[in-house]
Amino acid sequence: MKRLWMSFLALAIIACAITRLTADEKQPNEAKSNKRIEELASQVKSLESKLNTLEQKLSWLEQRPTAPILPPAQIPPGVNVSSSASPKIWGQGECNGWNYYIIPLKTGNKAPSPTVQIISSQPSAMP
Repeated sequence: MKRLWMSFLALAIIACAITRLTADEKQPNEAKSNKRIEELASQVKSLESKLNTLEQKLSWLEQRPTAPILPPAQIPPGVNVSSSASPKIWGQGECNGWNYYIIPLKTGNKAPSPTVQIISSQPSAMP
């Protein structure tokens, strides 16, 4: 009987030791999982705040009036709009290897006006 009692006691001590060792292993995993849960909760809060901001912007854009789309202006009769009509060139020249032309901004003037438009035949090197 004493032997049975000792084997039962040894078995109980081994069971307690195993339980204690497995409990120690579970605690770090629980701490890691709790930390991960807190990280995910903070991420969810930040995403919810971003969602609220975007919803407010969307509602503001939906309430904003849009600009009306107007049809193109009517060209009065008698105006020549053909692409073959070229403007009268008052003069041309070259500066630093670039050709330029002096073209009047208004038609019908006989003398060059002080305001001219310069059109170059070469692409612009500056942005």
